[in-house]
Amino acid sequence: MNALKSDRHWAIIPSLALCVLLTSEFARGDEYRQRREAIQARRAPDRKVPVIPPRDQRIRCIIDTDAKNEIDDVWAIGLALCCQDRFQIEGFVAANYDNTVEDAGPNSIEGSVAVLQTLLDKAGLEGKIPIYRGSHPLRYQFEPSESEGVDLTSI
Repeated sequence: MNALKSDRHWAIIPSLALCVLLTSEFARGDEYRQRREAIQARRAPDRKVPVIPPRDQRIRCIIDTDAKNEIDDVWAIGLALCCQDRFQIEGFVAANYDNTVEDAGPNSIEGSVAVLQTLLDKAGLEGKIPIYRGSHPLRYQFEPSESEGVDLTSI
């Protein structure tokens, strides 16, 4: 009988070891949860507020746009391109969009890139302002997507 009890005890050890291993993996920290908590802990009053420079200085900007989606972005880009004395455009990020428009969804970023290339060509600025591809939609609110556009913002 004692031998049976000890055999049962030994049979439980692999299961216990697996539980300890799995628990330690989860205890190391869920990166997503940690990122979410860090973002939520930020205090709005501590954020830097951008300062608009005096009129004789240019405003550095990155224009994030779903230019293929609707005409409003094209108008805004046109205005910004006409005001290069005021705006220092560091680049365009062609954003995705997802609605009932024919080119929406996975092809939307490339559609916005094409519109941006056309606008810069027509303005005589082809090759002078870089165009970056934006991210596909977020999977989770606090998990950043990777893209050329995200990399641009870290410069």
